[in-house]
This record gives sequence, C-alpha cells and structure tokens, in this order.
Amino acid sequence: MHCGSRLLEFTGYKVANKTLDWLTSKKGEVILKKSVNLNSVTNEEKTYQTSGGETIRADCQFMCTGKPLVSSWLKETVLKHSLDVPGRLMVDENLRVKGRKNVFAIGNITNILEIEQGYLAQKHVEVTAKNLKLSRRGGKENKMATYKPANYFYRLTELKGGRYRMPERSIPKEAAYQIIHDELLLDGNPRLNLASFVTTWMEPECDRLMVETMNKNYVDMDEYPVTTEIQVRILIL
Repeated sequence: MHCGSRLLEFTGYKVANKTLDWLTSKKGEVILKKSVNLNSVTNEEKTYQTSGGETIRADCQFMCTGKPLVSSWLKETVLKHSLDVPGRLMVDENLRVKGRKNVFAIGNITNILEIEQGYLAQKHVEVTAKNLKLSRRGGKENKMATYKPANYFYRLTELKGGRYRMPERSIPKEAAYQIIHDELLLDGNPRLNLASFVTTWMEPECDRLMVETMNKNYVDMDEYPVTTEIQVRILIL
C-alpha cells in the first residue's frame, strides 16, 4: 500500500511501471493513493483499516517508513559530540565515528549523504568488516578500506523518464526560499545547499537566491563531490 499515485516516485515512470509489473507478476496486490489507518493497527488482530475505509486482512505488517531517527539517547553517551544537528553520527571515509579510532557506524544512523537502500547498507558492512579485521591485526591506518557514497541521483533516477520531471509532492517554494536565504553558510552544510532543493519548482526564487547568496553558495568540488553533482542536476532542471 502506498499513498502516492505510483511506486518509486523519485524515479521516472518507466522504472515505476516495471516495479509495479514485477510485483503484480508475483501475485502481489498493490494499492495506490491510500494508506493504513495506524490507529486501527493492533498486535492481536490481522485486519487493517485503510484511509478509504476498506478492511484488509494480512498475515503480518511492517511499519518501517517515515519513522524519525531515534538517536536522542546518544546525547547522554560518550558519542554526544559525534552527532550532527539532525542526530546522525558523523563518520569519516573509513566509517569510523568522528573523534574515535575504534568505533564504527553504518546504516541510516550515519550522516552519509545518500539514499537509504538495503544494498548500500550491505556495502557499509563490507567496508566496516574489512577495517575491523585490519584493526584487530594491528594493521596500518592508511590500509583501511574507504567508503564512497552512492551517486544516488544518477544511479537511481531514470534520466530519460525522470530527469526533466518534477516530483508530484514538494515543499512550498516560499518555504524553500526562506530556509536557504536565512542560512549563514550554505557551502558548509551540503544538506541545505541551494542545489538540494530540486523537488520544488521555484525558478524566480532561485534567480533571487543566486544573486542574494552568491557569496555563500559556492560548492567545493573536492570537498563536496555529491553536492556538486546535485548542483549540476538543478542547473539541468
């Protein structure tokens, strides 16, 4: 069940349709434009009420999307200074927690700028396992495996179908403008860089921002390679 009008809305229609066809071929039933009423979910019963009032029976349910990051407890630990503003653990290229030589972090608890996908978490594991083995053997630090964040826009976006297509859901352009305009340093925070707001049609606002924030919106290509690619994408849009 998905509340959107199609699956995988961050990609093009061709990819979304192929995904739907695959699920259907496996005897799966996909319900779009509806969601489950969470107030109706109980551990005892196996029936669920949808936003449209229908009742659906299922063997099990997994509520695993749209959940906020639960990391506030880390603020009371020795890792409290290794958290960024949203509460993610900052890691280096070896997936070691900032300020720690023998503590690693993987998955969506980290501040790695990439889309959250299972196959990427597996790559985190592979890099961390290699580095743990090396550390236990007393190997040299410069021999550690490094992790390169996934180029998520070009790898997961179908260029012909989604490159020039705006998402169906986006934030208000006025809100995007105000958030970016009020930032003191955009280049120091890739998540708030002007190029990050590619989900909102705000061409006039972008023109104003480029002029008003020219001195704080340059991207260091070496320091922020992923952000540089995002900036290229917004210029295309």
